[in-house]
Amino acid sequence: MRMQTDDLAWPAFALGMTGAECTVVSPPELRDLLGEWAQRFGRAAAGPGA
Repeated sequence: MRMQTDDLAWPAFALGMTGAECTVVSPPELRDLLGEWAQRFGRAAAGPGA
């Protein structure tokens, strides 16, 4: 998928909503953002005190 945007949160959200596996080729900043989100959602999924 190709997308032009000023805010990488939108493509990250769009990719997440597809429910499909994906590989981010570029930009590296999108990979970084997805990594941050993965950690955040991972902590949320683990529950309190995990």
